[in-house]
Amino acid sequence: MTPRLRGRLAWGLAVLALALALDAATAGTVSRAEPVSVVPLPGWVRSVESVDDAVVVWAAPRVGAPRRGTLERGVRSPALARVPGDGCAGSFIQIGETAFVCERYLSPSAEPPSTVQDLPLAPAGLPGEYAFTIRDGVRAYARPEDLEADQYADALGKGFAVRVSGVSSHGRVELARTAHGLYVRRRELRPAVQSAFEGLPIDDPAELARIGWVVSDRAVLRDAAGQVLKKLPRLSAVRIQREVAAEGKHPAELELDDGTRITAAEVRRPAPAAPPADLGPDERWIDVDRQRQVLIVYAGTRPVFTTLVSTGRARDSTPAGEHRVWVKLLRSDMNDAQPLELWREYSLQEVPWVQYFAEDVGLHAAFWHERFGEPVSHGCVNLSPLDARRLFELSAPALPPGWSAVLPPAARPGTRVRVR
Repeated sequence: MTPRLRGRLAWGLAVLALALALDAATAGTVSRAEPVSVVPLPGWVRSVESVDDAVVVWAAPRVGAPRRGTLERGVRSPALARVPGDGCAGSFIQIGETAFVCERYLSPSAEPPSTVQDLPLAPAGLPGEYAFTIRDGVRAYARPEDLEADQYADALGKGFAVRVSGVSSHGRVELARTAHGLYVRRRELRPAVQSAFEGLPIDDPAELARIGWVVSDRAVLRDAAGQVLKKLPRLSAVRIQREVAAEGKHPAELELDDGTRITAAEVRRPAPAAPPADLGPDERWIDVDRQRQVLIVYAGTRPVFTTLVSTGRARDSTPAGEHRVWVKLLRSDMNDAQPLELWREYSLQEVPWVQYFAEDVGLHAAFWHERFGEPVSHGCVNLSPLDARRLFELSAPALPPGWSAVLPPAARPGTRVRVR
């Protein structure tokens, strides 16, 4: 028997002994209010590895305590201490400040905790391959062999989005395995094309007034005499030198750095706003301007990043006011029986980089449209995948390595989001 195997056996015996001791203590004369001793962690244990999907992290060593987040399967978390608790057969392992996991969902490891560097990082933008069904009634099968008898587990509507976790073949049929573990004919999916649009960092606050993006499909550049020079694609970034007032039949224009001009109404521009009254020094916060469809990230009173967004349409307006990010999720399924962008039922599998700030309204990536700068959503704040990931990394609480969701501790609330 190897030393590591002996260590794991000792760990298992210790956990079993601890569970029996706790059961005896709670069943006998010892009050649950009295402290219960636990077997310390073996000296060789450097981390604990989660052995299940979506393992719950609690804010205290008690099942039912406020949740702090969830762990991905296979992540190694710091093993800070083994502590007694309630609601778990055995004990809890403390993996961070106000972060405890039931020991039954963990395996001891002599390896160091996982870090950002040795966990698989998502590529810029979309974390994996996404695709849409091309028609109503696309059949999804629990097993590839179920195709032969056409025993399907689900039927997907047209335009439903899935995340493809793998590709395989059954006979001559190429299959895509979805993140939900079902199999769909690959030919019945069209790939989602990631938007290349992304916002702009701001090094000098004075630069904010010079930033703009084209939001018209028919925008053109003109010279000072009004001669058309070329067409500008939608979402092109422009650098503004000055404003040119309307004159006669000529609309207001913006003169760009190179001396060319563009109609002012065809450009969205960020506009700074007064900070919240109780803002802390250098506190990072997010300002969402529904009228301009522009988002600005601030550090105190200093803007550090800005981009175009898509907030809710008139009937599904994004709620105004000051909010806090109350949970961050790497991925979240979204579906509804009411219209979204396609004015029909929708189902979106594992939408990435989600930050809920007003109940079920949040900031998240949108890979099903590219109309940033226009109200499009069902109430959430849609961002390009590149921007959604950037905001996810900028905001609090930070997502620890290997966690799939995180909630802020009571003492440190999530990033402030102001919608106006």
